[in-house]
Amino acid sequence: MILLSNMTIMTRSSLTTDTVSIDANQHTIKQTATFNHCKRWTIDEENVVKKILDKSKITHNDIQEIANKLGRTYGSIKGRILTFYIIDDFDYDNGDNQHLLSKYLFATEEDIEYYALKHYNKKEKLNYKLNKIHSLIGEIKNKSDITINCDKVLNILDKIRDDNN
Repeated sequence: MILLSNMTIMTRSSLTTDTVSIDANQHTIKQTATFNHCKRWTIDEENVVKKILDKSKITHNDIQEIANKLGRTYGSIKGRILTFYIIDDFDYDNGDNQHLLSKYLFATEEDIEYYALKHYNKKEKLNYKLNKIHSLIGEIKNKSDITINCDKVLNILDKIRDDNN
């Protein structure tokens, strides 16, 4: 290891399976070694991932801690959770997935939608987006006096949806 003005530079040969770097400025845990990269997931590893789902909120640090523990990358843990565990809670009808954003603090709305919809075809993805727009405009309509314009937009969206079905 070479120490340069409070910054540690590690070479590949200095990495071990227990190497973890903690950034005191950002209070985040950084991964510096992955030893299970591209290996099949074991039942024990899957159980570690499932266990964190019991938490009411899952943060970036929670994901990184699991990654370090399992010797996996941050992205593999994030992808595993978003691919296999949000499907049942994802709102395909209205696109209101705020409850998922409140629990999975490490993910963006785009992340959640990407993983939830990645096995859908183009038409199904378009239909989801149209339903989401329809729902959002319906909320605006209920909260304001611009009902005429909202009705026009909702009618256009209905026509687009009908054309694609």
